[in-house]
Amino acid sequence: MNKHFSLVTTAFVLLIFYGGALQYLSLAIDQAQSNVIILTQSDLSDLSDSGPLKYSKDIVIITLILSFVNMVFSGRKIKGLEIYIGVTLVQILFMAIGLVGVIESPDVRLFVVAGVRWNLVFNGSIALLCMCYTQQLDELTESLIGKGLFILSSVNSLFLLYQTKVADLYALVAGQGAVRLPGLFSHAGVAGTFAIGIALVCISIRSVSLTVRVGIYANAMFAALTAGSRQAIIVVISVIFLELYNRIKGADNSSKRIIAPILFVGAAVLAIPTIYVFVNDAAGRGDIFETQAEEGGRLSNFAGAINDLFSGDIFNVFFGGGLGKATNNAMALLFQAGVPPSAYTLNYITDDTTITLVFQYGLIGAACFLALFIWSMIVLAPTAAGSARRLHWLFIFIILLMCFACNIFEQYFFITALAASIGLNSRTQNLAPESRIVPLEGSGGRRRLGSGGSRLAGRARV
Repeated sequence: MNKHFSLVTTAFVLLIFYGGALQYLSLAIDQAQSNVIILTQSDLSDLSDSGPLKYSKDIVIITLILSFVNMVFSGRKIKGLEIYIGVTLVQILFMAIGLVGVIESPDVRLFVVAGVRWNLVFNGSIALLCMCYTQQLDELTESLIGKGLFILSSVNSLFLLYQTKVADLYALVAGQGAVRLPGLFSHAGVAGTFAIGIALVCISIRSVSLTVRVGIYANAMFAALTAGSRQAIIVVISVIFLELYNRIKGADNSSKRIIAPILFVGAAVLAIPTIYVFVNDAAGRGDIFETQAEEGGRLSNFAGAINDLFSGDIFNVFFGGGLGKATNNAMALLFQAGVPPSAYTLNYITDDTTITLVFQYGLIGAACFLALFIWSMIVLAPTAAGSARRLHWLFIFIILLMCFACNIFEQYFFITALAASIGLNSRTQNLAPESRIVPLEGSGGRRRLGSGGSRLAGRARV
């Protein structure tokens, strides 16, 4: 049963990536064959021509949830089950409240579809988190995850190499022309979240060869650069930085372990200005701070959204404008139906997770989701100092960064990969001490990952 559960969990970690990549694979192949490079985003009519595969990630999410529920009812001991139950109950409650705001709308079906889709992705992500949190530490399965991600990310890099025409690669990386390439995906922003996702999962698994690990990070950085995603570049650099720190900190030489914090703090102070300039130049989209205050920038959108919220109905302030409002999916469905999104109040893209939640569920709903997040991160936090705790803090930093850059609940690759990574990272601290030893290639032997556990350790045994 343990081996079966481990393989099922491994399969779903890979399926969330492969399912998302398959979504528009046929379109990407057609573009390659027709010698056409699609920049930034494919046309919506083209996306509709991708056939049944465009529902591949929805099928993966639904299958994941059903499999998880079946495991629970079959008597399987699941760690973190209280988190999943809490999330599900809050989702059901506020989806019901959210229906009040759109029930009388002539386009209620479109808003409900948009709202249900992101709630399903979030629910499936928490289910995957619990599965990864419960899974036994297995060298073979982690190696399969690493190799699977390396193969997929390499295929994406090949598509990107075609799209850059190789000769223009230097100009692209230097940010000349602000070219943004989608690779295998429908939008350059999605390619950026794919880069973040594979980097997060890579650093969360231990039993992966150095060659595969370097390959994944290289592919992630290439995808982030060609997508022109500033957030993706920052996150991937942060992950690589922590990976290097952990490797020096975990060295057998005690002097290296002492020098590591001093060395990396000094390096960070020197590197931050360089990284700041590099991110601006590589993305080719202007200064990352200055553009936020300009019209259409995130700070400008945030101020406008707050003004619109409090100048409207008091019910909207506390309970939101309705399920599915202000989501990318709702916008796409309304455009396809020939309905202007501006016909509805609180229904425009803000690139901010908190504002999107407030637009849908109001201040009360957004506060409940925020409280649920804080509680979950406290529960899952490793109690013993070490690489797992450092990675947990990195997760928190990345979540805060992305919350002010996009609606994370609609970023399929980000939210699913983040959940899997949190689960994989937390479970390494919850195993018995004797099972917390894995071989690290190139280390010349076996090394303990640490001791201690998170606050859920011991509540459910595998």
